[in-house]
Amino acid sequence: MISSVRLDGTSACLTIEGATDTEVFQAYVRAVPGRKVRSLNSAPA
Repeated sequence: MISSVRLDGTSACLTIEGATDTEVFQAYVRAVPGRKVRSLNSAPA
């Protein structure tokens, strides 16, 4: 599941079967125009 959050609430959500790879993420970004994308890395530094 990929989703985005704005100050005024949740935006578009995408659910897929299988792993989210670069191709899937880029398709999501293209489908939600006008959004700034910030990737959060949850891995410890």
